[in-house]
Amino acid sequence: MKHYNTIDLANPLSYKDDPFLVSAALAVTSIYTDDFTKRKINRVDARQAIMNGKYPGLVKKYIERLHAQENKEKKQALDYQSIVKKFSCPDNYSLKIKGEYVFITGPYNDELSLGIKLLGGGWDGQKYLNHTGFCLPLRKISFLEQLFCRMTHPKMNRVKVIVNQYEVGDKLYNRVISRFGVSWVERTESFSEDDEPIEIKVCYAYFV
Repeated sequence: MKHYNTIDLANPLSYKDDPFLVSAALAVTSIYTDDFTKRKINRVDARQAIMNGKYPGLVKKYIERLHAQENKEKKQALDYQSIVKKFSCPDNYSLKIKGEYVFITGPYNDELSLGIKLLGGGWDGQKYLNHTGFCLPLRKISFLEQLFCRMTHPKMNRVKVIVNQYEVGDKLYNRVISRFGVSWVERTESFSEDDEPIEIKVCYAYFV
């Protein structure tokens, strides 16, 4: 993203052939509505005033905000990449970052699939660019180690499951389910075709 100083932003010519500054002018009128309302200026006039070189301070403030967000995202991406490099996957599994997702290549596993689904991911398909494997939002990668640990060291006394997915006597993590706890509804990070958050009913399965 280009850097601008106050002199640039006070020059009407800067906005003439710069689509970014044109969109910034529109954004400023929306974000700082109260500033213009106090001056009794409507959004159309405010946008034109900005493009005529007025209020360069507000435009600079908005651009600095975008730069801060951009730098934060770059740092997060480096942090995530560092996590992936140090990550110890079970045999036959590997990780790869692409965009805002981490792709987990390896054999399908019911328990892993459930855990990833609860975190807003799932078994990869057309929704995730047709990779073969699991897909998880990158910001949830810190939870992946816990899921792998449950797969390889299943010593817990209980585990969260989707209601009616298993029955008493079924095996999970090579252990027999003895009973189920009280169920509750959880909102996942996935969305329906109507852009509504998908909710699932879950409970704890207890082992013998």
